[in-house]
Amino acid sequence: MKIDNLDQYISRPKPKSPPSKKVEANYSNTALFFGTDGKPVKTKKESDILAKTHMSGKSLKYYIKVNVMGDPANPFDVHYLEESLRRARQQGGDLYKFVSCPKDIFDAFLSFLQTKNKSYYNMVLRGI
Repeated sequence: MKIDNLDQYISRPKPKSPPSKKVEANYSNTALFFGTDGKPVKTKKESDILAKTHMSGKSLKYYIKVNVMGDPANPFDVHYLEESLRRARQQGGDLYKFVSCPKDIFDAFLSFLQTKNKSYYNMVLRGI
């Protein structure tokens, strides 16, 4: 290979890449609801929903259901359900409400719902 050819190869301009198209998705007022198995459900009935995501504009918010004591919902523990009902009657408020949480806590809560592994539940308890 001659040096002249090498110089031409090195100094040759790189081909231009096609312009990238910026596509902005319109996610205004979209929500995704998760049931007791940690998978998305189609219902919007609050008694069947344990976690939800809500996208408004460009920001995605994560919510999990907590009881009046601030503990995450645990549909697998009968003692938890009885205690939540008792406390709600004492305080006279709603049994559950949704609170905003970071993505890692939300993911741990969904993992708990899918696997029923109590260690994920403990991670959620510490993170709220």
